[in-house]
Amino acid sequence: MAGDDVSEMQGRLHELGFTCGRIDGIFGRETDKGVRDFQRNVGFTADGTCGPETFKALARLARTVSGATGDSLRDEASYATLRTGVADKVVVVDPGHGGDDAGTRSVLGSRYEREFTLDWARRLGAMLATNGWQVFLTRSNDVHLSLSNRIAFAEEHKAALFLSLHFNSAAPNSRESGLETYCLTPAGMPSGITRGYQDDPALVFPNNAFDAENLLVASWVHRSLLQVNGRHDRGVRRARYLGVLRGQKRPAILIEGGYLSNPLEARRIADPAYRQRMAEVVAKALQRCRGM
Repeated sequence: MAGDDVSEMQGRLHELGFTCGRIDGIFGRETDKGVRDFQRNVGFTADGTCGPETFKALARLARTVSGATGDSLRDEASYATLRTGVADKVVVVDPGHGGDDAGTRSVLGSRYEREFTLDWARRLGAMLATNGWQVFLTRSNDVHLSLSNRIAFAEEHKAALFLSLHFNSAAPNSRESGLETYCLTPAGMPSGITRGYQDDPALVFPNNAFDAENLLVASWVHRSLLQVNGRHDRGVRRARYLGVLRGQKRPAILIEGGYLSNPLEARRIADPAYRQRMAEVVAKALQRCRGM
């Protein structure tokens, strides 16, 4: 397979930061790998076939990235060229759940998601502050906070970036495991996951103004966390049902850092050293997003 259409596709992959070799119009092994990587990151079946839906997604996301090449996006200074405003250094970290909203319970005992997300957020906040960020946590203790208040908090603090931290559960199934990172489904595209909620591709939310940036930040953070969790990868996923993301007027992602219903992952998550390592790699990924 070769031709101008392949060259155009390769160019768009490069614009979005996916390695696919030279832009030569030849659909070879490296291009196939780049297409599969892109498909996996936006929630499509990673079959390497650049059909209408994949090409439409490439076109939609690439249009929102300006002033950057694929090589520059892979460079640590690249993200300063995007219109994310991340270089402004203000980040809101959102520890999921809290108070009477305990989140999921660890299979190992009486500890809950709300405790682990808060500790992870505190550790991440300390790391980011050391790196020169201005950091705000939506909650700093065990209190309940509505989704609308979490969005308003980010708006009030003029955040350039929003991260919501969570842990997963498939109870009573104890076998499910792995990392998921979510961003809002781009406007006009189907969601990769709906969990029974209505999914209307015609809907447009405030956060859809940052479709490409959301995917790029999610990809960086996701790949960094895979270095810690043994590469148990459930992918970067796109969804419309996550209310804490829809109303954000800045790049925003939600991380499900592992399964508290899985004994092995629950044991890791309960280890402060593991949560510290998770904080360190997310902080490192965000330094790249900030363009340092």
